Amino acid sequence: HQHQHQQHQEQLHSQHHQYNHGMYQQHHGMNRRPRVPECRFFNQGRCLHGDKCSFYHNTKRANGQCRYFNQGFCRLGDSCTFVHNPERIMHGRFGGRKWINLSGSPPSKTTIRIAAFNVLADGLAQHGNFCLVDDTLLTWDDRFERLKKECDSLYSDIISLEECNNFESWESYFTAHNFESLFSPKENSPAETLGASTDGVCLAFKSKKFTLVAHEVAKSPVSVMAILKSNDDENVVLCVAACHLKAKKAFEEVRYAQMTQLLSAQSDFVAAANITPSHFIVMGDFNSQPPEKCIDCLEENGFVLLTTPTHYPWTTWKFRPANGTPNVAKETIDHVFIKGTIDLQSVYALPDEDTITTLEIAGKGLPNSVYGSDHVSISFAVDFVHHKSKLADNETTVAPTDDDGEVAEAE
Repeated sequence: HQHQHQQHQEQLHSQHHQYNHGMYQQHHGMNRRPRVPECRFFNQGRCLHGDKCSFYHNTKRANGQCRYFNQGFCRLGDSCTFVHNPERIMHGRFGGRKWINLSGSPPSKTTIRIAAFNVLADGLAQHGNFCLVDDTLLTWDDRFERLKKECDSLYSDIISLEECNNFESWESYFTAHNFESLFSPKENSPAETLGASTDGVCLAFKSKKFTLVAHEVAKSPVSVMAILKSNDDENVVLCVAACHLKAKKAFEEVRYAQMTQLLSAQSDFVAAANITPSHFIVMGDFNSQPPEKCIDCLEENGFVLLTTPTHYPWTTWKFRPANGTPNVAKETIDHVFIKGTIDLQSVYALPDEDTITTLEIAGKGLPNSVYGSDHVSISFAVDFVHHKSKLADNETTVAPTDDDGEVAEAE
């Protein structure tokens, strides 16, 4: 009887121990997963070892899409534990546009996203003779919501806005997105003569990514210049000039004089700041297409044009009346130029053909119910390669090309 009692006590003790151990495991999450690192290849859907893999296969995470890669900018590259699916990169995230990877390499700490966007000034929109656009689509409150959505889709680190007015609204938007913004009002603003606020040029940058070393604003041509030092790499120092040149084809010589003046001012600005930038950027609405003289002027000074016809066959598409009939203006007049060695990684493509058809862009032009301006934004992801930079040699490297000279797209 004593022996049976002892066995019963030992059985109760064993059950109690197992229960407590189980509760301990459950409390500390030990039943949820073993204490081994997750298999990042399994999470990406490409582990070759199956059940024999010595790392943990987390079925809850497996095949989860990396939202940063889908935006085109996952900084972890192959070490990311989420799926990198090239077919998902920014497809149709705004107005039929997507990011296209050009270099085939993942972004680095020095990858910077640059954008320029003529946002169509309030006042000029309502009086711009967009003869095929419904007037209800041209009010400021309605357009501002669409303009913000387009800016959101860019994931910019640096962005310039041309024909920017109602700056208080834009400043609030940028502040909410952790940007610092600078503004230069236009002299004799046409928007102001139409009863709206003065338009001008805005340059905004992410305050966590850059330190503002110096800045300067000018009214002729209307522009903002800034020296920005990367907080990720102290060797990357950018001198950025955002500008808006004189409109209309008859004023080519005026635009050439404006660009000559801007480059001279940029040189004086850098000298006064007593710093040597690793790269120079000039961007904005040039109201010019190659081979106009202001474009040639930049190229002669060592700048390379990123907005090639391959990437941007047009940046504005609108209809205005001429001799009683709608006349189309479909041109590439917004540009980004860079001087210094770079790796051009990605470009924000124009709307696809389905979107152009659905939104009747070819038939009615811009703005419309999706796009708030008569221009589309232009944007690039650029890796600024400081250790190869030879500014004295005016050496600039861009994306690799295929045998036909076209920019090669990553598969």
